[in-house]
Amino acid sequence: MASPARQGTGTRPRRAAAARAAPAAAVSLPVAQVAVDVPLAHLDRPFDYLVPERLTEAAVPGCRVRVRFAGRLTGGYLLARASTSDHQGSLAFLERVVSPEPVLTGEIADLARAVADRYGGTLADVLRLAIPPRHARVESAGRAQPPDPAPAGLAPAGLARDGPAPDRTGPAPQPADLERAAPARLAGLASVGQAPRPADPGPGSWARYPAGASFLAALADGRSPHAVWSALPGPDWPEEIARAAATAFSSIKLASREMRVARPSMAWSSKPLGGSSNSAC
Repeated sequence: MASPARQGTGTRPRRAAAARAAPAAAVSLPVAQVAVDVPLAHLDRPFDYLVPERLTEAAVPGCRVRVRFAGRLTGGYLLARASTSDHQGSLAFLERVVSPEPVLTGEIADLARAVADRYGGTLADVLRLAIPPRHARVESAGRAQPPDPAPAGLAPAGLARDGPAPDRTGPAPQPADLERAAPARLAGLASVGQAPRPADPGPGSWARYPAGASFLAALADGRSPHAVWSALPGPDWPEEIARAAATAFSSIKLASREMRVARPSMAWSSKPLGGSSNSAC
């Protein structure tokens, strides 16, 4: 049997180590509401965690986090920060912030919640399909490289996440108008050889996106930007397609290029899958 002296010597270091390991909660908005990646219907709700002071700057709404859930390290998304919690017991701390990049916007979170409620799924299932997997190298390169400067008419200040609301009062081209105007515009270029450059239509609702103005600027300059566009919720996506097409038409290099716009369409059939006419898109 160990002597009392040895027992006391072994207990004090363990208690001291536990005291050193306990982090301090953030002074401002110490509670994080987290959507944990657990596909169980009875756990389909946000859970509250404490934000360590060392993570207070990186723990922004929409970022990816890692938390302890039912004794296991699990991923999730930080939905919001709050000053208090309705939970009566003690809260666990966030383990770490995977990336400070806010990949889950409020609009996407609301839409995912609505889809999960409408079709009997869970928020975790919808978010797993709605948000692409993380690529650390691309993410780091995007933070290190500043966005391309936009022309004066594209109002880059309206693209700031926390900036003023974009001005969307100007007239926006419609798809039908572009279809009617395109043949005449192309015919004019063919007959004249190099027609004067039309005025850029401006960003319009593309100002809702962080890189919207840069994308339109690349089209206006005649470049071929590669982009994956995830349309925000709302009725503006047809106007955004039309405005991107109009910006490409106004390119100074239009005379030497051909442009085609493929608009997605879908037709549904009420017949069962065994019938001769199934749903197609």
